[in-house]
Amino acid sequence: MIETLFIAIGLAMDSFAVSIALGSKAHRAKGRLAFTTAIYFGFFQGAMPVIGDQVGQQSTIYISQYTPIIAFVLLGFIGLKMIYESIKQNENKSAQDVTHRLLLSLAIATSIDAMAAGFSFTLLEVSTTVACITIGLVTFLLSYVGIYIGKRGNIWLESKAELIGGFILILIGLKVLVW
Repeated sequence: MIETLFIAIGLAMDSFAVSIALGSKAHRAKGRLAFTTAIYFGFFQGAMPVIGDQVGQQSTIYISQYTPIIAFVLLGFIGLKMIYESIKQNENKSAQDVTHRLLLSLAIATSIDAMAAGFSFTLLEVSTTVACITIGLVTFLLSYVGIYIGKRGNIWLESKAELIGGFILILIGLKVLVW
């Protein structure tokens, strides 16, 4: 269960980072924005691993002897991607109104790594239902809080959250590979 919680926290960090950015630049009322953002991000982060898990279950019979290596590679890749994105300069941070269309596209974009992580659930012997609910709830809470942090002007947390999430996923991948 603790592994599932750490996966959820790691995956939620990109949504948390985006929420901070949205909170710092949005013109809408923060309470409504926080709830709407949390719903979008929480739903997609919680739902996308189901797709990955289904793919993982279908392919397990072919790759069962390589599962620790595959889980390490997948989680490591996702973690490195998050670290890279936290470090690179993002020139596209201008203020804009937050629309449902924008939130939908951001929710899908930030949940692609959750779909890939869902593939590793089969390999990690993690309950998909518990993991998806945990990921969705953790993402909901962090996204909600992220809007308020962004409103307070703590934009420096944005890249740090994604960086920490990337390291968490890499460490989980190493644990699977070694133990």
